[in-house]
Amino acid sequence: SAQELFAREQETLDEMTELAESSRALPDARVRKLIDWIREHMCPDLPPIGKSVESEPSPRWNDMRLLIFTEYEDTKRYLVEQLNAAIASTHRANDRVQVFSGSTPDAKRKEIKRAFNADPAKHPLRILVATEAAREGLNLQSYCYNLFHFDVPWNPSRLEQRNGRIDRMLQPEPEVFCHYFFCITHCFLLN
Repeated sequence: SAQELFAREQETLDEMTELAESSRALPDARVRKLIDWIREHMCPDLPPIGKSVESEPSPRWNDMRLLIFTEYEDTKRYLVEQLNAAIASTHRANDRVQVFSGSTPDAKRKEIKRAFNADPAKHPLRILVATEAAREGLNLQSYCYNLFHFDVPWNPSRLEQRNGRIDRMLQPEPEVFCHYFFCITHCFLLN
């Protein structure tokens, strides 16, 4: 009957809603891969996503810096939330992530640029999340040789402009690594 059919459909919709709500705050595959990379290269004792460190001392960071580009403000906001949650139990967690976007005031932009180019032994900033506002005119190569394209723009010249923030003259490292994600049924990280 129509009532039974409607009741089954409503039950299915309720189950789908419950499943979606239970997954709403969970990181997606790109975030999980990014956090794994951070654990492997920047903060070896970083706990798995959703776990916290119960013992002292807090996980320590090495001196590596990371630049992450996003295309959209919503992606930037989501990524920063996920990063902050993942690193919350680490040493000086509140000082590790900064954002450079179109809405960042000029004075704050200068402060972020200065911090990101400062000796990592003297400044705790390790991860800079940037939107397209940072793709031109910034020299960020002093202590950074890893860049992630969290969102990939349609225009390939924008990728080159982003890469150019760290792949430029006076880059002290012999190699620069620009990382991209690709998806088949799961997300994988390409170097």
